[in-house]
Amino acid sequence: MPDTPEASIESGPSERRVAWYRRRRMVFAVVLTVVVGAGSGLWWWASRDPLKLPASACWSLLDQNDLRSLAGAAQGTYTVRHGEHDGDEIALLPGIRSQTCTVAQDYRVLSGVTVRLWDKLTYHDVYEANADPAARRQSDLGPDIQGLWEEDSRMRLAFLCDNPAAELTHLTYLEVVVWGDSELVDPKLPSVRQARLDAALKVAKAAATTNACVNPVHFPARAKEPGVV
Repeated sequence: MPDTPEASIESGPSERRVAWYRRRRMVFAVVLTVVVGAGSGLWWWASRDPLKLPASACWSLLDQNDLRSLAGAAQGTYTVRHGEHDGDEIALLPGIRSQTCTVAQDYRVLSGVTVRLWDKLTYHDVYEANADPAARRQSDLGPDIQGLWEEDSRMRLAFLCDNPAAELTHLTYLEVVVWGDSELVDPKLPSVRQARLDAALKVAKAAATTNACVNPVHFPARAKEPGVV
């Protein structure tokens, strides 16, 4: 038997209450989802390992501003290490054939710097003959400095340095190399390349002073990577 109009009228408020409770549950579920998602995002952000860099690095020549520019989006704590070659000093010293400093986390190198003395033949093979066809020259370093960008964006600078020790060793050229692991930073970023170039120039100036180059070496105030304003 069909419902009477009176029955329909009586059932109306009950149905409206059910619909209201359903809407309320749906709104609550949506709000809960948003709150949980926001909380998860905040937890993820808080759980990230922040970037921690040494106050100074590489014979006290690079400061935190230099390192931060070299870091890109890297995270975690990095420490300074010296002496991958025959120099084990924390100060840049004259007459050492090769000295290396790294800012690293475990075995991952955020930034590495090598300063080495070369003879004329080695310098000629690398810079004048340009044995690496993939290398690109940095052209705005002036007449005294040669600069090469290698395929992995490793920056190399070299210049003549006649010094007191060179009479016996014939190591009359200085080279500075700056590199880093591409897993930590994108070496193709103009900002990272500029930071490596700046670091190389800063270390090269100090190396020229430390090794008492008797010939004049004119360094540019600041060389510029294409794409950096």
